[in-house]
Amino acid sequence: MEIVKAKDLKLRDEIRSFDGGYGTATVKKVDDNFVTVFRPFVHSNDVETTCGVCCYVGIEEYHILRNDTEYDVYQRYDVR
Repeated sequence: MEIVKAKDLKLRDEIRSFDGGYGTATVKKVDDNFVTVFRPFVHSNDVETTCGVCCYVGIEEYHILRNDTEYDVYQRYDVR
């Protein structure tokens, strides 16, 4: 693992966006001002009326400013 500034992130970098089970995000797009990343998420809601659990699985996409904020990078790939 290495520490990289947001302005130096590259396409397909796998970063730790926050602590927790779903805190790993992947860089999807890099432009002049922002880095776009996405991460999986799971939400469960215990539903009493059905005596079961409804699970919602999806992908959250968000933007990071390209600045000097540092991120842990788990994996870097060569994109040609």
